Amino acid sequence: MPYDGLETDRMRNYLFTVGLAGGPEHEALVISGQNLMLQEVKYAPSTTKNNYNIPGKIESDSFTVRMVPKKLWEKEGPLASLFELNFDGTPVAHCKRVSGFGVTVTPINNSESTQIVIGKLPGRINFDDVTLEQVSDTKNTNDFYNWIKDFANIGDSQGFQIPVATSKNFQDAKKRVGIRLLARDGSELASWRLIDCTPKDYNPGDLDTGSDNVLIPRCTIKVNGYEEAGVSGDDFGDWVNAAFTCAVPKTVLVRMYDNCAKPGQDAPLRTVKFFGAWPTKVSYVDLVSDATDVFTREIVIANSGLVVQ
Repeated sequence: MPYDGLETDRMRNYLFTVGLAGGPEHEALVISGQNLMLQEVKYAPSTTKNNYNIPGKIESDSFTVRMVPKKLWEKEGPLASLFELNFDGTPVAHCKRVSGFGVTVTPINNSESTQIVIGKLPGRINFDDVTLEQVSDTKNTNDFYNWIKDFANIGDSQGFQIPVATSKNFQDAKKRVGIRLLARDGSELASWRLIDCTPKDYNPGDLDTGSDNVLIPRCTIKVNGYEEAGVSGDDFGDWVNAAFTCAVPKTVLVRMYDNCAKPGQDAPLRTVKFFGAWPTKVSYVDLVSDATDVFTREIVIANSGLVVQ
């Protein structure tokens, strides 16, 4: 068949926005996992050897949005390589990497006898373990080891002597771990405080004669709360930030645009509306001193159903 040019009418997968119903549209980098599923119900009558499958209730998958928080992008294109780590306000020397920090809200499936759609309700809040790495130097700044030593009350050079922790030394050993995202001039763009942190494990660094790298001690910590500053300030960011304390279900719109359209100004070609949506997981890109990426946040959004308009 001759070429008829109809391919120019195809929708593109790179022009889209996300936002709350009734609110402004926000740019994102990736939106994935939009999926509506029908449960399979098997039916095997006694008068035939055939198995039949009939559709059951409807369930909507959680979908993922990766984006640069709007408030940060308005200040400066934030880099994942400029940051500072501190223990109770004291900077940790030569911080190399901070990874894993985020929050997960357990989704609860709620199937009502009068509804064909399986709803999703926010459950308990869990704070993810965070891994910290620093460059070991000749000045013996063993921040991670000294923290574990204080926490466990490790004995003298005769070996590890770990008594049962009393309530006093246990509480004293808890730290507030601060993470500061920095601008190019060294000023603060955003910050997070990880509350009531305790060490989970410590690795003094891998040794390898075939390696040409510096020694990297690392420590994984347990986190019992987050305080965030400088990231929110718009309707979508505030809604995401609420997941740290109490997730709030709302209607979320994903809009898709024509190749020549201006997202946020022209009418979208297609809109996917997610009902009863709330952040079930909020996480951040790893902060790494030699990273070549921008700083992004990833939001996994649970929902109770979708409609394509």
